[in-house]
Amino acid sequence: MVSKYLKVNKMDESINRLLSNFLVGLDEILLKFKDFLDTNNLDSLREASNLLNILARIHFQRFTEVKHSVLPSSVYEASIMMNKKINEIENRGIKDEDIEYFREIYELFSFIAEKIRSGEYEKGLQDMRRNTNERG
Repeated sequence: MVSKYLKVNKMDESINRLLSNFLVGLDEILLKFKDFLDTNNLDSLREASNLLNILARIHFQRFTEVKHSVLPSSVYEASIMMNKKINEIENRGIKDEDIEYFREIYELFSFIAEKIRSGEYEKGLQDMRRNTNERG
């Protein structure tokens, strides 16, 4: 029984460290998004997209180990969709709906960042893991 408790605590520490590292990268990306939203600078947006892709690839394996690959997978998919939209904008020019599209992505990742920062995200992961263990 004690070893199971220690294993859970080690997993919780691992998740905490993983989320903290992920947040560092996400905060940098959010700054790039903010720059784009303030200036409409497509270079900032492309950099945000590239950093999202890198963030997802760096953390995918570790999130898979803690049975939560959905976060880096979502980040990766967002980067792919953003690149597609950026290419469209470069061909036709930027429209108000493009800015709104990227604002929504910014707001979503800002929300996730705040939940990680507050500890709510980690608590939710722990609750899901507990529920899965109780069922299994």
